[in-house]
Amino acid sequence: MCAFNRIKKFFLNRSDMYRFYESEYHKNNKKVDKKLKKNEKKIKKLEKDFKKYKKSNDKIITAYNSLFNSLFLYNEIKPKRLVQLSHDLTLEMLDFIDNICKKHDLQWWMYAGTLLGAIRHEGYIPWDDDIDICMLREDYEKFFKIFPEEVAECGLTKRDITITNTKYNRKKDRYLPFSKVEFWVWPHNYSFIDIFPVDYVTDLVPDYKSLHKKECKDLIEKLKSGTPREEALKESFEKLHVSKDKTDLLMCGVEDTTFAIASDYDTIFPLKTLKFEDRMYPCPNDYITYIIGLYGENYVKIPKNAHPHGFYGYLSSHDNVYENLEICLEKLKKANERYK
Repeated sequence: MCAFNRIKKFFLNRSDMYRFYESEYHKNNKKVDKKLKKNEKKIKKLEKDFKKYKKSNDKIITAYNSLFNSLFLYNEIKPKRLVQLSHDLTLEMLDFIDNICKKHDLQWWMYAGTLLGAIRHEGYIPWDDDIDICMLREDYEKFFKIFPEEVAECGLTKRDITITNTKYNRKKDRYLPFSKVEFWVWPHNYSFIDIFPVDYVTDLVPDYKSLHKKECKDLIEKLKSGTPREEALKESFEKLHVSKDKTDLLMCGVEDTTFAIASDYDTIFPLKTLKFEDRMYPCPNDYITYIIGLYGENYVKIPKNAHPHGFYGYLSSHDNVYENLEICLEKLKKANERYK
């Protein structure tokens, strides 16, 4: 009998304990539900405030965008001395590149923001500060080899002008795998032109833009690790179906960190010329189709989100910047006179 009572007491105690825990569980659930409802109200209020803020912010951005369209598309805006000298120097550099290409029968054309500037502004995009050009892979590789020889023949040195095909950008902590020509007042860079290769491809692989982006990242990592460029490119060429022989299809080289467009051969060749500032430079045959491929149908309008490089701010921080720009300009003019 005693054993029975002990067993009965044991289960009664357990039963009370379960009822207690069940009660506490429901109490806690109610507290949690109450907190959730309170938080849901806060979230709804935040969403409402955000929509209100976004609507107000969009109005301001649209107003500024309309103003910029009015200023930059329908009015002449004259650059100040620093910007004008920088423009003049970069154009003189482009003439230097053009002279070398003509001498060695190489083809190049305006690309990216430079082509967009030529079409939309007949010159520089007002917040742009460099030049972008393209070359077919074969010409691109030849140019890289002959450039130092041409620099030396013109009486310039590596402390004046350089070409690189892998550049480390310390400010942004990233590697640039395309070619960059830079003019220096040592140790400061006073002007630069970016050169991008273009490849023949036999056909486009599925989702080629995503693959191009991935291969570009892989290429940078391989170059950083010390893999020879030719070896680093080989695998990417195979994956993207790059051809050494001429085809009817062209695509941005894997070194291009911004674009991955494919174009028909006839869209680019034969090259035409287009006005850029006070000069005429090569451009794609059907440059409208080409620029739409880069920037979309609304390329004529000023974007709401512009991306200035900040190079003019960098230049203005240097001592004797105007004198140095003029010295650089004079050196390049003398170099270009040798080709006439």
